[in-house]
Amino acid sequence: MSEIEKKSRSTGAICFFLLLLLFSSCTHYAYKDIQILTPASEPLLFPEKKLTILQNSYQNNNDSLRALIIDTIHHYTLEGLYFSLYDYQGIDFTIDSALKIRVDQENRILASQWQQLDSICHLTECDIMLILDASDYYTNTDFFFNEMGYAEAFLDIMIASRWIFIEPALHRVVKEEIFIDTLSYVEYGFLIQPTLQKLPDFEDVIAEVSWETGRIFSKKYLPTWQTRGRLYYEVPGKKFTAAIEALQKEDYTTAATIFQKYTENRNDRVAALAMYNMAVVCELEGKYALALEWLMRSVQRKNYQTTLDYMNVIKQRIADREVLLKR
Repeated sequence: MSEIEKKSRSTGAICFFLLLLLFSSCTHYAYKDIQILTPASEPLLFPEKKLTILQNSYQNNNDSLRALIIDTIHHYTLEGLYFSLYDYQGIDFTIDSALKIRVDQENRILASQWQQLDSICHLTECDIMLILDASDYYTNTDFFFNEMGYAEAFLDIMIASRWIFIEPALHRVVKEEIFIDTLSYVEYGFLIQPTLQKLPDFEDVIAEVSWETGRIFSKKYLPTWQTRGRLYYEVPGKKFTAAIEALQKEDYTTAATIFQKYTENRNDRVAALAMYNMAVVCELEGKYALALEWLMRSVQRKNYQTTLDYMNVIKQRIADREVLLKR
């Protein structure tokens, strides 16, 4: 064999080894969905407090059609609120659809109505009452021809609701909130009338927007569940792959057992990523303090920005849980 052939084979072997080393060190990542309970921005409704919701009816003798529409808005708005309460399952509440309480613009309630509230409070043993006192709506339907020459029809709707929070034991209005929600529908076509006919029926629009109004309003006062994608790392290796498969199948015990062995790897990168994955497993199991410990160890082995970012996420989750436990 000539000297040139020997050098060529030697060079080829070195290149193959370098390529093998390169591919074996490749790191991939994926995401695991996780459900997160975030605290409400307003702490009026605590789990310890019992809530009674008064389902007021709108009363207006001068405009029966409008009164009927507003009663419909009340119905679906409260349905959206009830859905959120049932979804959260952390607040004990009752509904009273018979009593009609009116609160004036200065948040005053008649003495005779306070007596009615006292009676309801005694029966339901509630700590706080919520009244959907009044609602109003505005709609606008129009059309125009856009710059492309197509007919563009739209329907805008706005719903305003007045909510009143009452502490019956103290005979006082705790808070008044005017909540506004808007929604727009747009359709396109060649001719005006057919395009307008594509817009949804008014009754369906009222029902949809009202229901969403109740849902959106509840998010301010109720802890909400949110889905987040949690990043985790994949490192080449049969055992590491087995740990990833266990993680995806929510077999966290198996995943943690394998990842923990990799945390002792001599390669700082592999060890740091395994520690990061251990933090993910701990978070999925609700062990936030332990997750933070693994992330701190991961940073000591290899200081990655994603690990630092994840540390801030876990710190926020710990703070959120403390708020939720206090309430």
